[in-house]
Amino acid sequence: ELARWYYHCDRLGLLVWQDMPSNGHEPPDISRDGPDVERTPESREQFYAELKALIDTHRNHPSIVMWVPFNEGWGQFETKEIDQWIRDYDPSRLVMPTSGFLDRGFSPIHSIHIYPGPAMPALSAERVAILGEFGGLGYPVKGHLWREDRNWGYRNIKTADELGNRYEVVIRHLLPMVGEGLAAAVYTQVSDVEIEVNGMMTYDRAEVKMGTRRTAAINRLVYETQRPLAPYPPASAGAATQWRFTTEEPGDDWQERDFNDSAWQTWSAVAPKLDLETQFWARGSIELSENRPEVLLLRISNVLAGPAAINGQNLMMVEALNTAHITNRVRPEHLATLKRGKNVISIHCHERLDDRAIDARFFRGQ
Repeated sequence: ELARWYYHCDRLGLLVWQDMPSNGHEPPDISRDGPDVERTPESREQFYAELKALIDTHRNHPSIVMWVPFNEGWGQFETKEIDQWIRDYDPSRLVMPTSGFLDRGFSPIHSIHIYPGPAMPALSAERVAILGEFGGLGYPVKGHLWREDRNWGYRNIKTADELGNRYEVVIRHLLPMVGEGLAAAVYTQVSDVEIEVNGMMTYDRAEVKMGTRRTAAINRLVYETQRPLAPYPPASAGAATQWRFTTEEPGDDWQERDFNDSAWQTWSAVAPKLDLETQFWARGSIELSENRPEVLLLRISNVLAGPAAINGQNLMMVEALNTAHITNRVRPEHLATLKRGKNVISIHCHERLDDRAIDARFFRGQ
């Protein structure tokens, strides 16, 4: 950014995570174990020269608290070596070697990206859990666009009121993750950029799409509501520990509570090994012994994508990385389907990236 931008960050006390600008080289595989991109010796030398220049020209801005050499695997190579080089060259700051996707597991900072999200990495005593990108609610405001046609967002929003409502839902889903230990979350994005209309402000910065008062009130929830989630029912009774699954497409009624899945395979603590691209259908039963609360959250973990349902009622599209938890507020119409006794969570999983079991749990909402 312009030096003026960093000056104002210094003056206002804004904390900056400074990325090294991406330079192409799309990664061939974005899984954790995907290979580095292939660089020529000249490209490697140029990267180090520009990385050093970035740090040299910006290191006197106290607003910069972290260097980020790679984003989503773009141009990523020699990850551990570059992480160590930055730490040696500027020991005064944090380093997040990669934000999203090609996480190598060695850094004390674990970042994921997900749209719209939110979600969080699995918590670990050794690593800080960060949601490096989420949101992406696209709302084009006529008269304030870089280009009037072919704009895009991760989600298409038609009115300012709809944008505000969707933004509040996303932030409320973030709250329980903050209470459990999510250390940071970065919303995409502050302003529209060229063809992307995901901004909270327009491209020309002339309009705040939701209005400053509503945005501030929603954001304030993040700092005022940071309590850990309470399981429902208490203790471990709400855990869906027994799952049945099949890799053969079932009948149309497979999500119903009374569907006969006795012929399906089972797993509990550890999922069976499946091919990376094997889709499967899973049903997990949860026994409820008390009346449901007015606000209930459902967390689903360790699946990549797939429609989910409670007792046959379609719930949401699960949009979580294999290392992530995604927590959704259960809508009143779905809450009404929960009964004392057996309740069924069903998920159609299109892909998993490892052999950990999926999990689903209820928590009392705030």
